Amino acid sequence: MNRQGDTDGRNDEAQPSDILEKEFSLMPSILEIQGAIAQAVASGGKARRSATSKSAHDHPARVALEQASRLRSLEHDHMARFFCNRAVTRCRAEVTAVTKNAQA
Repeated sequence: MNRQGDTDGRNDEAQPSDILEKEFSLMPSILEIQGAIAQAVASGGKARRSATSKSAHDHPARVALEQASRLRSLEHDHMARFFCNRAVTRCRAEVTAVTKNAQA
């Protein structure tokens, strides 16, 4: 006693489980995502440098930075630490500038 509209008692409305299965089938797997990332890394971006340029450990700017940071760690007075922080910041900026010049 089937009517033409019915097919084995199923409704035309989609069940929630059917909707979830469709959504999961459209989502890429972890392996596909990793493959896409690896392919993007291999094809794009600039090449890594074979060696990084750093200033020598005995460079005057680097020695001044080490000395200022050690002096700052010994200070307990807040005002003295404030001025030491300023000195460390200036020395760090100088070391950064020297390193950028060496890389250019």
